[in-house]
Amino acid sequence: MQTEQALYFDDFGFVPDNGQLTHDGEVLPLGRTAAKVLNYLISQRHRTVPQVEVQQAVWPSQVVERGAVKGYVSDLRAVLHDDPREPRIIAS
Repeated sequence: MQTEQALYFDDFGFVPDNGQLTHDGEVLPLGRTAAKVLNYLISQRHRTVPQVEVQQAVWPSQVVERGAVKGYVSDLRAVLHDDPREPRIIAS
């Protein structure tokens, strides 16, 4: 079984197969769902992804609150130290 390699951006590393996020080699706390959201955003990094598309990718057979994606993106921005007014990592 081959282990997926980490993807690197800014000073962060992310391993999609286990959802592990690191910053300068230090493991950061990231919940399973936040990891799924981050993984999807990274996989679509060449474009801006509509919230509904993220919702369908992360929760394909579930009904979730309208603000769920916004909440997870906000949490990811906090962990990534990404200012929504001047985003470096997550653009919206």
